[in-house]
Parts: sequence; C-alpha cells; structure tokens
Amino acid sequence: MSMPRTSLRRIASAAVACAALAACYSVEPLPNDCGDGTMSIVTFTGRSDGDEAIRTCVDIHVASRRDATRTSPGRDDSFAVSQPNVIPWTNVTFEEAVTACGRAGKFLCDVTAEKIIGPTPRNSSMGSDPWIFDAATITKLRATGPETSVPHRFDAVLPADALVNAGTPQYPDTSGSVAVWGSSPEAFDKSQDPRIPLVIGRIRGDAVQSGYLVQSPVLDASYKHPLLGFRCCINAKMRSAFGPIAPNEKYLRAQEDNVSIEGR
Repeated sequence: MSMPRTSLRRIASAAVACAALAACYSVEPLPNDCGDGTMSIVTFTGRSDGDEAIRTCVDIHVASRRDATRTSPGRDDSFAVSQPNVIPWTNVTFEEAVTACGRAGKFLCDVTAEKIIGPTPRNSSMGSDPWIFDAATITKLRATGPETSVPHRFDAVLPADALVNAGTPQYPDTSGSVAVWGSSPEAFDKSQDPRIPLVIGRIRGDAVQSGYLVQSPVLDASYKHPLLGFRCCINAKMRSAFGPIAPNEKYLRAQEDNVSIEGR
C-alpha cells in the first residue's frame, strides 16, 4: 500500500528540519539530565532497599551573581547562578542564601551533597574529624577556576561514602576562596531539619579553612561573613519544572559588596 503524498511531504519536511538542527548542534553535549552544563549529576541511594535512587543536580561552581566578573562580585542579586572564573557571592545570611537559590528555581545544597563532592583524605593532619577536605587557609576572595569542577557521579553512592584519592583531595570551593552555607538534611529519624543552617568550612576571624564540615548549627540568624558563600542544588526530576525568576531591578544593589578580593 502506497503512502499518501501529504505524509511523504511531512516526513521530508521533518527530515530537513532534523538535518538543520543537527547542523546547529553538531557538538553532542555530555549526558546531563540536569538541563545544562552548569550542573553535575550526583546519584544517591534510597533510604531503604526499596527506595528509588535520588539523582541530584549540583551546581558545579559556588553561587555567584549574574553580573559577577573575575574582579568583581557584581551587584545583581536577582538569583544565584553557577559560572566559572568569577568572584563568588558571599557575605549573605543563611536565609539570604536559601532565597537566592529559590529565586534560581533551586534549593540550597545540604551537607549530604557537600560531603559527596568533597572527598575525605585518608589521613587527616587536622585531628580526628573525618570531614576535613582541604587545609588551605584563605584570607581573600578569588575567582573560581577549573579545579572547582564537580564530576558526575552516575553510580549510586551512600551519603557517608568518602571519595579517597591519592594525597589530600582539593575541596571544590577552595579556588573560590569561600566556605559555604549548607542545610541540615532530613535524617531517617526526622531529627534533622533542613531549615537548620550549617557551615562547610572553618571560619576563624578574617580567614577561612575551606572544606571543613562544621556539624553544629549556626544559631545567629543574622550571621554572615565575607568569605562565606553557598551552592545550589535541585532534584533531577524537578529540574524541568522550575526556572529562575526574571531579573528584577529591585534586587540591584547601589554598590557592590565591600569584600577583600585577591589581586586588587
């Protein structure tokens, strides 16, 4: 049985359109169900044997403002973005970090995600705490770099897993010169509340030791620090349902944050 001419024309038109698209997108992107190359996939095992694995989209870079550059943190607080080679967005309270991620259509990463992307050294020189990722002491902000990249983890991992490499692995945020806010995840017994703020990094006066997981909550709701930033995450299944709000002039600062930047 022959095919109607109208169907043949539609097939031909579709073939032409597909060929045009292939020409426009000749470079095949890395597999990433997080929507784009600014996020990395980390797969967590379910909480019990019957639970489905949870694929989480993790921002590759610590949060920055939309107009941040290599020498400026920017002034546009519309929503958080993940971009390389810019000064991170710091000096924010926990609630400000949460809302900046929310306006980006995401949520503040919890300490579970931060543990997975920050491998634990086998032998720590900093004492018995198992979550010391990097002993680098930082006193000024500097632009994020390629070494902050967070690799895909397509294999399911337990939240307590440690990615042990040779020597002392670098915590992803070290080149951005920041510690980061993290929320407390919901535990099996429901004892941990995601509204509880935690800090990934040890802050001492005007210096930060990046990659040190502080387990205790931050009780002062107004606490902020020039070297304390944040990173955003979202469940992969939710990624297509949410998006950033439109940029809004009401979030534009009159002047940029007064933070110490390396090289200025």
